[in-house]
Parts: sequence; structure tokens; C-alpha cells
Amino acid sequence: MSLEDEIKEFAKSLGADLAGIAPPDSEYLKENKASIEAILPGCKSLVVIAKRLNDDAISSGNIKIAQYDSICAYQELDSIMYKVAMRLKEKGYKAVSIPPNMPVDFGPQKKGMYGEVNQKCAATAAGLGNIGISRLFLSPEFGPSLRIGSVL
Repeated sequence: MSLEDEIKEFAKSLGADLAGIAPPDSEYLKENKASIEAILPGCKSLVVIAKRLNDDAISSGNIKIAQYDSICAYQELDSIMYKVAMRLKEKGYKAVSIPPNMPVDFGPQKKGMYGEVNQKCAATAAGLGNIGISRLFLSPEFGPSLRIGSVL
């Protein structure tokens, strides 16, 4: 089994709903190339991991319930990403988890919710789905009901 397949299977065994591998020089990630290189010089791949949201919670009509579900998904995603990064380190590779949601840069240049790597673009580069006309990431399996993170 290739390392790529092993890592994707490992992520799924930890609870990831989707996992893929993206090259850092992908056209989709061109705006993030400097950030990726600054965080992990010589980065060869991004392991992109997605966790689905509970559609029942999202459509409940209760914003607190929907937000809580999103928080839970992010917590699970954080744990999966950390364990994937540590597995890669055990195998002798350098690895860094990229936060899927916070912290973000609200400075004058970025002006809002922008992390170190555009997770939607990373997921597209990994072949997990596409960015729709709504600018949301859409997977064939789960539509837009996902939270995405990556490990360099």
C-alpha cells in the first residue's frame, strides 16, 4: 500500500469522512504557496481531511444547535489532523496541522476569515469536490455540509 493510501485510510479510521492528497504547487493553491513554504519549507503534499456536519442539526432552525454541531465537527477534525501529523512524524516526515477555522487574520490586508491555507482550494486540489458558484466547497457525497482541514 502506498503512503498516500495508508494516510488516507488512517484518517478515515479516525473518523474523517473524506481524505485526499493535494500537491502544494497545484493551481488551486497558488495564492497559498508562500504561506505553505513559510510554514513548512519543502512541503511535498497536503493531506486534506473533511468531516461532515449533521444535516439534522443544521436544518433544525436553531442557530445554537447548528453552531454547536459545527464546533463538534471542528473539534473532531482537529483531533484527526493532529493524529495524522503525528503518524507522519513517526514515519520520519515533517508535518504541520493547519487550523481549519481559527485563528484567522482580521488585519487590514486580509480583512476577515482567512486562514493560512484556503481549505476549500486544498480540498479541490485533493479531488474531494469543487467550489460551486456559491463559493462554497461541494463534495459529491455531502454537498456543502463539511468542515475541512489539512496537514502539510
